[in-house]
Amino acid sequence: MKYLVLVILVCSFLAGAIGIGQEAPRTISVSLIELLAAPQKYEGKAITVRAFLLVLGGHHDIASYSLCLNKEDAENELGNSVLVVPNEQMQKDREKFDRMYVSLTGSVSSVRAADGSYAAVIKDVKECRVWSDPSRPILLKGDSSAKTK
Repeated sequence: MKYLVLVILVCSFLAGAIGIGQEAPRTISVSLIELLAAPQKYEGKAITVRAFLLVLGGHHDIASYSLCLNKEDAENELGNSVLVVPNEQMQKDREKFDRMYVSLTGSVSSVRAADGSYAAVIKDVKECRVWSDPSRPILLKGDSSAKTK
């Protein structure tokens, strides 16, 4: 019986010691321009990026979620965007996030296109929150002089 207890204690200690050396994956803050320029550089890494989120598609259709450089690029379909595989929260709060600047944390997967270039896809989204509303930009919210102009 003593040996059984000793074996269990030793195994518990070793399991705890092994876990101590392991770190959670570090999240890197990246601009959308950096991600568009070199998606393979961020392959498999956890990133946080701020950009304009555009959701296309009806409520009962398959929707497309894209992070764009800015509102004008999204509205004019200029292609400066990264696809996002939304999590359940993003799908549920779709109206809250659509056409807003967001801060999004997820992991990057780079996909090779037919022409040999790479495109980034953000998946395994851990967090998505509204950063700024284009109709009420952050800079103008606290600026009383801008409201009187």
